[in-house]
Amino acid sequence: MLHSQDIWVIARFEVVRHLRSRHAIAAGLLLILFCGFGAYELVQFADKLAELDRDLGPALDMIAGMVEGLTDLPVVGVRGLLRQHPPVLVALFALVMFLMPLLSIILAYDQTATDIETRHVRYLLFRSDRISIFLGKALGAQLIISIAVALVVLIFGVFLAVRTDALEGMKGVAYLGRIWVTAVLYAVPFVALLGLSSALFGRARRSLTVAFLYWFGVATLSGLLSLANEGFEHLRYLFPSVGRFDLLLDDPGDLRGTVLYLVAFTLVAGLLGLWRFRSRDL
Repeated sequence: MLHSQDIWVIARFEVVRHLRSRHAIAAGLLLILFCGFGAYELVQFADKLAELDRDLGPALDMIAGMVEGLTDLPVVGVRGLLRQHPPVLVALFALVMFLMPLLSIILAYDQTATDIETRHVRYLLFRSDRISIFLGKALGAQLIISIAVALVVLIFGVFLAVRTDALEGMKGVAYLGRIWVTAVLYAVPFVALLGLSSALFGRARRSLTVAFLYWFGVATLSGLLSLANEGFEHLRYLFPSVGRFDLLLDDPGDLRGTVLYLVAFTLVAGLLGLWRFRSRDL
């Protein structure tokens, strides 16, 4: 039987536990250092863009080249984004989405694995049911990712606001909010996939290792086999990194296919993970 109150209690406990752990402290410090360095580089980039003037060809060429290199989006689409939104923030959006698979794996790989390995989950079962435990752990992982992405967006936003005019007022602040919401929602399929991995293998390090191997394996197989037959390109849909840069686009019609795919992936991975957690010997 599902207990919503138990889900929230478990999720809050997971967030507090992770934030107090050495792993989280070390990861947080590294994230802050990375964001500080990245924000400094982006500020330098914004200064160069300001010198060229965003309406001139060289300015658009410079930032369009960066975004196109990260996203493989069509040139017309990228240039349209750069004219509709603050160009530096479009580059930041692309960078955040580029890093989201890695960030999600690092922060969400250990949902139920450690509890299964240490048998702590047996004590949780005295107070709650398996469905509530599984969903509570997943919600906790999602909240941790939300906090991490908020930290990233905040650091970059503060740097850009203090050192440059790249935000262009409230328009830029609203776009930063869009970056955060999009990245957080995009993390949901990864939480579902890593919940499945965690329930399947029951050991945190093994879950992390398999997640990275699976990512690498899907990318390698789809790339190599597609050289022989283009139909094998569809293998890349086995990992939810496909189409993430489409989420930068403004037209809902361009997003529909990607959103439906991510929702379907989340449901399949999440239900498989829940089935495995409910059926395994704890």
